[in-house]
Amino acid sequence: MEYRFVEDKTIYVVGLYPSPETDETNMDFMWWTYLALSWTYGCNVVLAKSPQEVPNLHALPYIAVEQKTHQSTALKDFIHPPAAVYLVGNSKWSHPSYWAKADMAIHLDVPYVEHPLYGCQAAAIVLNDRYIQNASI
Repeated sequence: MEYRFVEDKTIYVVGLYPSPETDETNMDFMWWTYLALSWTYGCNVVLAKSPQEVPNLHALPYIAVEQKTHQSTALKDFIHPPAAVYLVGNSKWSHPSYWAKADMAIHLDVPYVEHPLYGCQAAAIVLNDRYIQNASI
């Protein structure tokens, strides 16, 4: 597990290394991608190999970013809470609400693509939406 914590402890992105397609050679690349999110949006990031490695941050609401389900809310209709842990999965654990006790689930309305977005791509879209929403307040 790798992590970067910033002074502001209110926004976290918790991701999983893509599996099974990630080997040791591109783990660094994935880590640098999550670091870019931290630097850009000033959030804390955790990148784990499996859900069992995810730290307990349940003092904050858990928001699962996942493929569309009957229980998920579209990102465009979602109001971001002041503090949150955004959970993004990978191809093996694609629905974080299944492996973590999420308080809510959101999905991205993206055009059909053959392969789903990587967790870091989904997290970037969510954090940008959060940034835009909070900038207009």
